[in-house]
Amino acid sequence: MPPTMGLPGLAGFVRGLALIACTGCATQLGGEPGLGEALERHYNAHATEEGGLCASPKLGPVTSSSVQERTADRLVVRVSYAYRDPVGEASGQCRGFGTRSFTVARSADGFEVVGMTGPRRDGIRINRIDDSDVW
Repeated sequence: MPPTMGLPGLAGFVRGLALIACTGCATQLGGEPGLGEALERHYNAHATEEGGLCASPKLGPVTSSSVQERTADRLVVRVSYAYRDPVGEASGQCRGFGTRSFTVARSADGFEVVGMTGPRRDGIRINRIDDSDVW
């Protein structure tokens, strides 16, 4: 009889498949085509997770998002997401879930992320007027 996978093992396996299969899924957020791609590019280029242990995480599926502020030239979007870091995954770490806010400038050319909360590879920290951390 083949070995069976317990419920915790099965849940982790399914979550892992979802992370692999859905990377790049967030193409439209907040009703804005292309916004998800801009957030994904910025996160993939600048974010770290798990106290810097995961130095090159990749944005996985977005589990929820909400537009916190919307003006003609700016959006602030709060995003809950899954992430994975292929290098750290080899040791059984660097897979998980997080929440960050992204400040995005809107122009005729599309979106540019100008701020992101949470730890970043470059370590730049900007304090917003509302005292939330933007990295």
